[in-house]
Amino acid sequence: MIKKLFLIAFIFMLSLCVYGEEKSMAELNPEFETRLVNALRTHNTEANEFKKNTPPLVLFHFSDVHGDEAELNRYAKFLKKYEKYFDDAICTGDLVAWNAGSGFGHWGRVKGAEKILFVSGNHDFVKDKPYWDWDDRLTKKEMFDTYYSKFIKNWNVTYEEGNTYYYKDYPEKKIRLIGLDCALKDEENEEQLSWFKGALAGAKVRDLSIIVAYHYNPRNAVQIKCNFTDYDHYDEKGSLDDMTEYNKAVDEFINQGGKFIMWLTGHTHWEQFAYNKDFPKQLYYSIDATSIGFCELYSNMSRIMGTRSQDLANAMVVDTTKEELKIIRIGANETSSLVQRNGITINYKTFEVISQF
Repeated sequence: MIKKLFLIAFIFMLSLCVYGEEKSMAELNPEFETRLVNALRTHNTEANEFKKNTPPLVLFHFSDVHGDEAELNRYAKFLKKYEKYFDDAICTGDLVAWNAGSGFGHWGRVKGAEKILFVSGNHDFVKDKPYWDWDDRLTKKEMFDTYYSKFIKNWNVTYEEGNTYYYKDYPEKKIRLIGLDCALKDEENEEQLSWFKGALAGAKVRDLSIIVAYHYNPRNAVQIKCNFTDYDHYDEKGSLDDMTEYNKAVDEFINQGGKFIMWLTGHTHWEQFAYNKDFPKQLYYSIDATSIGFCELYSNMSRIMGTRSQDLANAMVVDTTKEELKIIRIGANETSSLVQRNGITINYKTFEVISQF
């Protein structure tokens, strides 16, 4: 028995020598911490000027996990290693593979995932069918019971029991993050819209800038030319749901002096900065998919296990003093056209690309 155990241990050690131990997300992105620390520096002025700067909000953003528990586990370990830098982590939808019946247990099995905020996607509201039925989706109560109920209490957000939308304030950063549900129909959607307008109004009173986390990208998209936009993809329909009334609410908020940063989205499995041509003051950023298979199905990026490209997430630094959004890519950073996506800084009010590399 002892000889057998020694033999198993020897074979295991030999396999590590031959194939190597799987490298963590942190090991595959050794420059990340230096870049983030640099992004968090205030501008170089006299010391008394530093006091005028509002500290930036730092979010870990990913989307479209599609049940990839192994990848979610890698993200959770990365977040734990660098937790002193991040205010929060958020996933912008499509938590499961094909439908609610395909299982949401991975979120509970991954240590640390219970603290990751999320919003629902179009796969999440599907009942036990191969593809979604627009007219036969989970109700808000079913969505809450299936996804939110076990985790939302860990997020320190403002919400009402049973509602699949919420907001979270970061007073020192002067930002309110609003999470919306893309799955609601009819009366439930009207309730969310009314609540959304109230959340915007409350933020304006408190002088908080707004980020809206939502699954869908804009309809009638006008793409912003930068390294973080895939130009060979375009869908004039964009969102599978009509967001016009929500866009109107944001425009009214802006026109009354409210401060809007962006819509933070996923869904497409490819990447873009864009805006709806009918609402040109509202910036959207859509990130590529976490799930390797779903990413390669639509994206122009290859994902190779054991390399940096295995992972795909962003550290997002939001600086309301300078009205800048800085993205530091963690993972896949090169398109099939060899366009680099290591990082970008964009003025979220004027949409000016300040730097990219």
